Amino acid sequence: MMKKIISLLVVFVLSAAMLVSCGNGASVPYYILAMDNYTINVFDVYEGVKETVTYYKGGEVDFEYSVYMDKGSAESKDTYYYNICESYEGYTFYGYEQELYVVTGGKTYAIIQADGSDYLEYVESYGERAHLLDAGEKYQKYSKNLEAGREVSYYAKVTPLMAAELYQFGITETDKIVSTYVLMEDTDFYLSVEYSVEHSDGTKEKIAERKFEYFESMEENAALFASLPTLDETVQVTIVYEGGAEVDFNVPKDIYIGIDDGEENLMYYTDESFENKFDFENAKASENVKIYAKK
Repeated sequence: MMKKIISLLVVFVLSAAMLVSCGNGASVPYYILAMDNYTINVFDVYEGVKETVTYYKGGEVDFEYSVYMDKGSAESKDTYYYNICESYEGYTFYGYEQELYVVTGGKTYAIIQADGSDYLEYVESYGERAHLLDAGEKYQKYSKNLEAGREVSYYAKVTPLMAAELYQFGITETDKIVSTYVLMEDTDFYLSVEYSVEHSDGTKEKIAERKFEYFESMEENAALFASLPTLDETVQVTIVYEGGAEVDFNVPKDIYIGIDDGEENLMYYTDESFENKFDFENAKASENVKIYAKK
């Protein structure tokens, strides 16, 4: 995994080093911050990390979510089956001990990976802790020492492609994205990141903030996963695809059934004639069951 990360960064490193100016303090190339804050590198020092992301609109909080991660079990010294707890607005997603769950509306769903992916593939997307607002070539505004740690600020000119991808933030081609990073003392680990839009008329608007907490052991947040079901008693859920192919999954007994089929966007039924839709809202896995999938 690290070999892949390093190979992807080689060209970026060569170009980014030329983009950073000295500003009001020491030059801090952004690529160093990005690489040092990959989850796998943070986990060389800490067992767990929590990120809380807050979005603002018109100076007021608009939306907030948090993601907790810990090492989970290890496949090798560089690859972890991360445990994940992602929460927002009454919805919580869990990846725990290589099983996926969603809790919403007072119900716990066991999520079946019906797209053929495995747990490791699913949680790898959490490994690179970049944000959409980190896009673009970053030019350093300043770097300064704090009582504990450092603060480094950059700006990025918005390209037409960036404007199209970031339209939900009200960003246009004439804007700049200003990102300010507060770094932990003696490391480049993020304590906070603040994103603002600087408009062509000189006005500036805060649009998002990320805050980070780090944990010495996974046990510090064991309570996050305490309510999840165990695999002591399971039932078999069989998905039957058009053409007759069948795939079996084991889920905890008496838990609601959820299905993630990636980009397949299949419809699910209780009968092979595809007449009765499967009722995800009310179907508990109380016994072995077959579910029929159709495009």
